[in-house]
Amino acid sequence: MHKQALVYIFIVLLFVASCNSYSEDVQLSLDMAGSNRSELKKVLRKYKLNSKKYEAACFLIANMKYHKSDIYFEVNQSYNELINFMKSQQGDLGDVEIDKIDSIKKMTADIFRDIEINDVRYQVSDLKTITSDFLIDNIEEAFKLINEDPVIKEMPFKYFLEYILPYRSSDETLLLKRSDIKNIIKSKYENNVLLFINQYKDDVAFYRELTDKIERAEHYGIIDLFLPKMKSDCQYLGAWTTNILRSKGIPTFLESTSQWTDRPKTHFWCSSLHDSTFKPFTPPTNNLLEDWEDNLRFVGKVYQHTFGANKQSPYFKKAQNELLPKYFNTPLIKDQTWRYHNCVNLTIPLNFQTNNNIAYLCFFDNSNDGLNAVAWGEINHDNNTIRFENVPLNTVFFTALYDGDEFLPIYPAFVLQDINNENQEYQYNHYLNEEKYLPECSFINDTLFCSNEGIKSKHFIPLDSLIQVKALRKYPEKRNLKLVRNKMQGTILLASNNAKKNYDTLFVLRNIPTTKYQTYTINNNNRYSYYKLVSPNSQSLNIAELSFEYKEQAVLDSLWGGKSVINAFDEDKLTYVSASTLVLYYSNPVRISKMNLLARNANNTININNNYSLFYYDNGWILHSSINAESDSIIFNNVKANCIYWLRNNTEGKEELPFIIHNEEQVFINQLLNE
Repeated sequence: MHKQALVYIFIVLLFVASCNSYSEDVQLSLDMAGSNRSELKKVLRKYKLNSKKYEAACFLIANMKYHKSDIYFEVNQSYNELINFMKSQQGDLGDVEIDKIDSIKKMTADIFRDIEINDVRYQVSDLKTITSDFLIDNIEEAFKLINEDPVIKEMPFKYFLEYILPYRSSDETLLLKRSDIKNIIKSKYENNVLLFINQYKDDVAFYRELTDKIERAEHYGIIDLFLPKMKSDCQYLGAWTTNILRSKGIPTFLESTSQWTDRPKTHFWCSSLHDSTFKPFTPPTNNLLEDWEDNLRFVGKVYQHTFGANKQSPYFKKAQNELLPKYFNTPLIKDQTWRYHNCVNLTIPLNFQTNNNIAYLCFFDNSNDGLNAVAWGEINHDNNTIRFENVPLNTVFFTALYDGDEFLPIYPAFVLQDINNENQEYQYNHYLNEEKYLPECSFINDTLFCSNEGIKSKHFIPLDSLIQVKALRKYPEKRNLKLVRNKMQGTILLASNNAKKNYDTLFVLRNIPTTKYQTYTINNNNRYSYYKLVSPNSQSLNIAELSFEYKEQAVLDSLWGGKSVINAFDEDKLTYVSASTLVLYYSNPVRISKMNLLARNANNTININNNYSLFYYDNGWILHSSINAESDSIIFNNVKANCIYWLRNNTEGKEELPFIIHNEEQVFINQLLNE
């Protein structure tokens, strides 16, 4: 009997121990949660007998230690009142009387001003703040979708955990439960992703129209979607859009690039599942792939922001005390570049003594010693090599690593070129497929060996031979500004002695203007008091600078066309006329003989009297010389050949991009394919 009692006690103790045992990751999170531990354990106890929901709870809690709110705060009831009021007004304002619209906008602004923000804290861990009610609400709402949506029901559970279940997608401020987020947009998702996102765009546009009288300088959580846009808002607009789409049952994740191929800026966007493929879009003004052609196809390396920790990330791979760049100092990123570009895996030699485990491929960044890490590679200390995965083709890279706290270049600049496909097309990939097979390439003594014979390489190693470098710009013309100049074709100069009628056509802009000042001869022998420039498409004139030459002395009395017309005469190349019409009035009629015009631009050409420095890359940026510009081009003599060059304007401006010299002309590195 005594023996049987001991066996019974042992079984009971074993059962109790098993009921209270958690995985190592979950236990660590509980230990780190401090006084909030009891809230998290409530969730685990609630789902102990439901294996799938318990697994979901464990997934969230185990990874919660890596998540935080960049800014944590609490709000009063006016926050929800604003949301509810805007929802109650939802509809088409086009048929509403102007006075009524103004009244609605005023009421919206009044409620917004009543919002109180309290208990503001920074970098607050989810382990310390997430309540059991919040987490249970999230899990219950997510699991409802399994029964409602056949796509989610058939989805492997690991994808459900990552693309539907998470309560956050970045470090956004969490103010609403999932059940509230689901209802923040009235439109219902009925298994048509494209239709729902179009409705979502319309809803956001409507809310933004209601709030256009609101001024703000801070973030306000999820209602940022509905407020006038702030600069550099894409991260949180993407995060809240992701949360909304997930709450509706659309598998979605947040992605970003640490830098574009042609400018040193980070960008965030969403990818949502449609026709078995995750397709990207920048919310809330685009649908799937709508901004691909003119925007997203120019991203550099691409990373998914995960909820679950990626054990292959630099966060876990780094050596003890090894520094990481800020963008990569997180376990919550996963490389997705293979979905956007033609890529290879690349191994390069390491000719540098280091105890680090990570090295980096870099893009140019003139604010960061000329280099910015955009990709990581793992160092193999046995054979002194670095292996980089998902390396895009037709892209110039620099290589560097940390030596203590100093970021050091360690390898010549290079580019891998696809000789069979100069135009990088979108690479669709089934969402259940992991990374597709990529060619394996290696540099051995600067010679490329690759499993794909259609790939060649070029190293930019300075030669002893000297060349002349003639520069016309410090930065390539921006894509959107090329489109702007194209739209200027057809601009008309009209003239009359009556402000309202009887206008004669004096000149039509037949050719697309260049990026430089243009002088046009006006064949005119008549004197007029009114001269009018009119856009051909009722859009912006996009004129940066404007002046006229006359056949007699002229005094301009006034300008008409709105506040922006003065920009054409302010001697500032960066301002422009946004109006579609510009009218000049002379009380004493005059004859215009010539028109001098500068199209809207970013002031990245050569400016007379500005001072410029030319650098060349040789495992770091080396100054060649500095000179003052005396014309719209500058020439540097006796410059080392076969280099990548960087032209810096020391007088004004920020935008710069390196270039090579090909056939004696500048070719910027973002335009470099098979030169």
